Amino acid sequence: MTASKTRDYRLTHQLLWILAAKKTQCLKKKAYYYEEYFCANIYADAKYNLANNGNQDLFIEELLLCSMIGFEDFLRYDWFHAVTSWQQSDSGCFGSASEVKQIHRRHLLYDQDMRDGCLSHKSGLAGGLLATYIRFYLQ
Repeated sequence: MTASKTRDYRLTHQLLWILAAKKTQCLKKKAYYYEEYFCANIYADAKYNLANNGNQDLFIEELLLCSMIGFEDFLRYDWFHAVTSWQQSDSGCFGSASEVKQIHRRHLLYDQDMRDGCLSHKSGLAGGLLATYIRFYLQ
């Protein structure tokens, strides 16, 4: 769970396990250290991912996880613009059925089909991220 030098979804899932351990009181003293460590690595991974036309779903997940626990560096205006440019103008959701075939590093056990071929995981993450941006800008 705390292995170093991981990338992509493994890295974000490590942070998810740390957050779960913190929430259940299994990890008290080092929780902030791990959050800071993983979010620093996630920040570098997010920059690389976006610069190399990487996985949009992963990029949104990276931003959401670290921004919602208080790391404001993830709430950049240029990243907000990138994420909102991926939103479908007609339906308001994110992703398309054809995008699933392009994601090789991640395998959902189940991704609910949505109207207009949108991706439920990506749309859910993006909704959470946009709410985090709104909260940040209103404070």
